[in-house]
Amino acid sequence: MTIRPDCYRIAVYTPHVDGDYFGKLLSTINEEAQAYNAQVTIIQTYMNYPHDTATAHPVFAEHMDACIIILKAVSESFVQTISEWGKPFVFIGYQEEASDFYSVVIDNRGGMKEAVVHLIDHGHTQIAFAAAMAHYDQRERYEAYREALQERGLPYQSELVLDLPSDMQNAGRDAAFTLLDNGHPFTAVVTGSDSNAFGMMIGLRERGIDVPSQVAVIGFDDIEQAAYRTFELTTIKQPHHQLAKTACDLLFRMLINKEVPEQRVTTIAVSLVKRSSCGCLGEAKHVKQSLEESLQTVESLRSTLIDIEFTNYELIQGLIRATSDEKVELSNLFWNSSHWGYLALWELGDTGKERLVIDRVFSKKNEALPAIGSEYPIAAFPPIDNLPLSVSAEGGDIVLVHPVTSETQDWGFLVLVGPLHTLNHLFINNLGRHSYTILTAALERERLYRQVSSLAENLEIVSRNTNDAIWDWDLITNKMEWNYRVYKMLGSISVHLTPDPLSLQDFIHPNDVTKIRCKLLEHFEHGVPYQLEYRVRQSDGGYKWLHTVGEVIRDRTGRPIRMIGTFTDITKKKEDEERIIRLAYHDTLTGLPNRSYMQERLEEEMETSKAAGLMLAVLMIDLDRFKIINDTLGHHAGDRLLQHTAEMLRKSVRSKDTIARLGGDEFIVILPAVHGSAEVKRMAERIINYLSEPILIEGQEAYSSASVGACFYPEDGLTVEMLIKHADMAMYKAKENGRNQMCFYTPAFSTHLVQNFNRVNQLRKAIEREEFELHYQPQVDAIHHKVTGVEALLRWKSSEFGMIAPSDFIPLAEENGLIVPISDWVLKEACRQLKKWQRQGLPSFTMSVNISAQHFQIQQFSKWVKKVLAEIGVAPSSICLEITESTAIQNMTYSREMMQELVDCGIRFAIDDFGTGHSSLMLLRRLPLHNVKIDKSFVSDMTGDDRDAGTIVKAVIAMSHSLGLSVIAEGVETKEQLLQLKNLNCDYIQGYLIGRPMSAEQFEDFLAAKQTES
Repeated sequence: MTIRPDCYRIAVYTPHVDGDYFGKLLSTINEEAQAYNAQVTIIQTYMNYPHDTATAHPVFAEHMDACIIILKAVSESFVQTISEWGKPFVFIGYQEEASDFYSVVIDNRGGMKEAVVHLIDHGHTQIAFAAAMAHYDQRERYEAYREALQERGLPYQSELVLDLPSDMQNAGRDAAFTLLDNGHPFTAVVTGSDSNAFGMMIGLRERGIDVPSQVAVIGFDDIEQAAYRTFELTTIKQPHHQLAKTACDLLFRMLINKEVPEQRVTTIAVSLVKRSSCGCLGEAKHVKQSLEESLQTVESLRSTLIDIEFTNYELIQGLIRATSDEKVELSNLFWNSSHWGYLALWELGDTGKERLVIDRVFSKKNEALPAIGSEYPIAAFPPIDNLPLSVSAEGGDIVLVHPVTSETQDWGFLVLVGPLHTLNHLFINNLGRHSYTILTAALERERLYRQVSSLAENLEIVSRNTNDAIWDWDLITNKMEWNYRVYKMLGSISVHLTPDPLSLQDFIHPNDVTKIRCKLLEHFEHGVPYQLEYRVRQSDGGYKWLHTVGEVIRDRTGRPIRMIGTFTDITKKKEDEERIIRLAYHDTLTGLPNRSYMQERLEEEMETSKAAGLMLAVLMIDLDRFKIINDTLGHHAGDRLLQHTAEMLRKSVRSKDTIARLGGDEFIVILPAVHGSAEVKRMAERIINYLSEPILIEGQEAYSSASVGACFYPEDGLTVEMLIKHADMAMYKAKENGRNQMCFYTPAFSTHLVQNFNRVNQLRKAIEREEFELHYQPQVDAIHHKVTGVEALLRWKSSEFGMIAPSDFIPLAEENGLIVPISDWVLKEACRQLKKWQRQGLPSFTMSVNISAQHFQIQQFSKWVKKVLAEIGVAPSSICLEITESTAIQNMTYSREMMQELVDCGIRFAIDDFGTGHSSLMLLRRLPLHNVKIDKSFVSDMTGDDRDAGTIVKAVIAMSHSLGLSVIAEGVETKEQLLQLKNLNCDYIQGYLIGRPMSAEQFEDFLAAKQTES
């Protein structure tokens, strides 16, 4: 059906459609519109989520001929749009200074002044004011209150003024309590609304204050209930009918006659209605008349309550019908007298703009309905070509457009057709409004159902492709569903699984149960991602490692209702990680803990000793004849001697002591809870005696001895480094004294620090004298041996000591704060050399530069790197920065952010000497890395009898590739090592087999030779 061309279309934008104010205004507007042969479409602008009364959506803007806007129901952008379209509009109850639109308002100032003056005439001088001053009209009434006090010479007292959260009754009641609790005397109150006044009187009476003998009260609005309360309310009467009629007259003059009114604002006079709440009893005839009116109102209310009872029944039935099906039907909900309508939801159109798409429809009279799936832009919504005949001026029905929103989403709009409901005049929260809440809840439920179904389908697809198992926990019924892969993954123990979520807990490792509970609590309460690893006992007594992830699903109130997740069997990965960690923390030759483990253990024992007030000893042990045996009988004999030493040390010490191999022929022993130097000396001598016994190696007796140095905590040092250093000094003193003996540390040994001091001075001068130079070691791909990169290696060519290796001066530089300027020079020099080679036309390759831990941790490091590259003119993609494991994980958050900033501009990162630190690839995968460099110690051991070395290299390469990282093997010296690395799919090779570190000129010759070979 199409509205006749001669029928005007009037849009009314209003925050609400019910209550004394809005209900009466809309009734009059509808009546006036019919008199002008106009059809009314009401657009409700108030949205529950967010709590906003002004809409920016230009709903119906294209179709309407003119519109009325009640209060500030639309945004400024909306007003600008309809102004540009040249469509007449009038505001009711709202105006702005210096605006060019037309408004019809009541005389808020005059009415409030009259109320205040009336109280002053009654002798009141302590008059309080309470209103929701966020509203435009309430602010005007507040200003009038102040003006009235000033004009009558009464002081303004801020303690008696309350800005309320709303104009409802409960806000007035709370205001009464606040005024009384403040302790500031008052004898009268004026409020911004009648509902506030009712609440004020209730609150005063609850505190034992009589109205009006102790406190007089005046409201504003004169709603119907004001005349029949126990104490009739004195109030300012708003002429709703005249307000709406004046607005309609003005609008139709502009629409029909094209009239341009001279006056922008039309003010409607109000009047003070005197009743008992202010102390005015009135004449007998007024009292009698009031009583008769009250009786009539009671009869009207009795009839209305019957209607409400029936309405409530219909609402409940609608709720039952709406929630019984998977998808809610609009006809099942209660919409007062509305008999036709549809729901339109937001969707993204082909042009990328949102459009409203009709999702579902209903008609109680079998009238024609728009097609489901029809799309409309917001300005042309609702469409006018398919409305029922009853919406014409003669039909009497109106079109109501209501926003459908929830906490999580702006769904769209509901369009209803029907007469204005008479209950709207009396009740602000008419029962039909609850259907909107039910509808949004149903939409949330439908969306949740779709999400859950989609999630379950996706998880099943993932499960099929990854062999993951799926679990589904219904949090309402506390029942768990396990898919068939769970039973397959858990094996024989799966027969014990039931829908009870705790049925799996009996098999979880006791140490992991609390961890799981904490993770669940964090996920439910704080949204922390739920993912963790734990152990599940198998029938043979062993444990299987599972990695589980999950996510809770919540309803629209935020209540958790379901949780879905997966299991992944990571037992093999854990075994590999454990092996790698053991290899990283233990010496592969002797099986003893290595330096990393020893340092952590020593730190722990120091803390324990400090807390208990005990003494701790550290022994440094060095074999005296190891080099002779190693050189004479070969490396195999040397390895056997080291293994024998480890066995003897285990026999020599207590079970609570810790033995570690530091490297080469150096060992360290941590002795906690010792009672003095005599006990330590006895233990050291026992070690020396054991190690002095002959050992049979390949049929020959070999003799060795040991020098032992000892120091004490806390007497000789308070840090791990200091204790090791002092034990080392004592050990060298024992060697100086003739070997095969032990020596305690004394401060006199520290004289060698003077030598270090001199070395530091020389190092400082080396920077000034430019005694540093870079050597370059090539990196090639493992298959074709093509040069893909070069590592810049620092050398110190001292004018006093000659060429000094980095291991001899880098630690001094780090200890004395010289490493940062040295590192600065290295990067700049490497970039300058690379730029020079690029200008010479050499093949492109990556320049790798080692970055010290101290330099890396400087906050401005990333900016400094980018500045150096920009100044020299080197592309970031041609630079790879190498850092150690310990440097990378020292501050993971900082490392990740800083590295990502540099990676984003093209720079690459490599982890140097992997395997010598105490991290894992699973930890390092959190960093934006490109390469992993396997330490040369693992490579050199691959071709020997050390199977663990080959295993760790294989594991590192496999895990690196699984994480998308390339692998560079360092220290490749033999063809056998190269062949093994190729077979393990190592990506790049670096070592003496390819080329030793060389000067820039030598590297250029090396490249030329490579090109000649190819």
